[in-house]
Amino acid sequence: MSDDPVKAALDAGLTLPPPGWSARAKAEWPNLPECLRADIARREIEMDAGMRRYAGLGKYVEKAERNGTTLGVELAGMRQLEKIIRRLLEDPVGGLNLLCWRYGYDPEEVANEFLRRSGEPDKEDA
Repeated sequence: MSDDPVKAALDAGLTLPPPGWSARAKAEWPNLPECLRADIARREIEMDAGMRRYAGLGKYVEKAERNGTTLGVELAGMRQLEKIIRRLLEDPVGGLNLLCWRYGYDPEEVANEFLRRSGEPDKEDA
């Protein structure tokens, strides 16, 4: 048995016309040269495998699009936040500075506000 699912499917003779083709195009399938049918079948199998691989991402793509962006931009933002969180854990002051820079806050103003509010956290925040 082959480790390549595309080769295994082609070797097994699974060279049917793509399901999305019209009835008229499917009727012409047997008239296509075998090498062309094999290449089309290979492409269909590869596309199907790729679609299955990323199938779970659909809801995240839709959410990103509703927010006027792309999944790639969203993931880049999440990676940046992860970097900031790691920095906060390793170096709280450096992490806060990075957070201020990333979101456009003046670190000195944030520090002053922090000092103004310092003390026991609100019960809702604890």
